[in-house]
Amino acid sequence: MAIGGKSWKKAGMIWYQALTGSGPNPNMKMGAFANRTRSLAGSLFPSEPAVKTAVDNAWTAVGL
Repeated sequence: MAIGGKSWKKAGMIWYQALTGSGPNPNMKMGAFANRTRSLAGSLFPSEPAVKTAVDNAWTAVGL
């Protein structure tokens, strides 16, 4: 919700790219996945730093 807009436009794009963009890794831990989404938020939306901040804050809120 902090990102705003339709979920598939930003959050969904980040999540999808995190799942499909780097090849499968069945042993990836949630912390590594969280960091992947943080990184992607910055690289996919470089002109919108609030997106990366929102992703980081969401993971931080759940302890990752």
